[in-house]
Amino acid sequence: MTNKPLSIWARVAGKARTDQRGIAAVEFALILPFMLTLYLGIVELSKGYMASQRMTLVARTLADLTAQQQQLQTGGTTNITDSIMSNIFAASAAIMAPYSSTKLTMTVSQVLLSNKADGTCCQAKTDWTIANNGGTARPCQLLTPSNAAPVSITTIPTGFTTSPSTSGPIVVADVTYQYLPGFSFQIWNWKVSKAFNMAQTQYMRPRGSNSLVYQATTGTKCP
Repeated sequence: MTNKPLSIWARVAGKARTDQRGIAAVEFALILPFMLTLYLGIVELSKGYMASQRMTLVARTLADLTAQQQQLQTGGTTNITDSIMSNIFAASAAIMAPYSSTKLTMTVSQVLLSNKADGTCCQAKTDWTIANNGGTARPCQLLTPSNAAPVSITTIPTGFTTSPSTSGPIVVADVTYQYLPGFSFQIWNWKVSKAFNMAQTQYMRPRGSNSLVYQATTGTKCP
């Protein structure tokens, strides 16, 4: 005697094995999380790279605008005032647009190079330093020549100290930026902080032979 319930289930199972309807939907559902993660990851990497490039432009502009003051002012000395630095910081920060500049910190300093006691080049010392939006002031101390990765507040590139003719002032711009991905969700849970900290230092010589004279009140004049 044939068991009808079993035969019915056997026919249903046979049809299910050969029925391919819905396979594409199931496959899409399986790979969708991976595709979304990959897409959002590429988007955030691109945005982070562009933010890093803009931060580099901010550092270069900050150093360049400060160094240009010897061309913009006439006379034997070039004064660095609060008004001048406020304008320079504002112009430099505007380059970060459309990224927010609230997490952008900037510091501009003048470093004086001079020959050592034995006549060889060079020793470097911070002359003055002005920070903006929580930036870190450079220490009032002798700096060690080194090709250290930026931002290093205790070193200068060896390229500025390898020739006896390199003595003189150097404008140094230190910039940091805290980048927070827009699509954070749970992707960055492997990090203690979801923010990525970027840093850049730019060195530039003033457009003349004279030092930039510090006459501001918002920074530090080193003894």
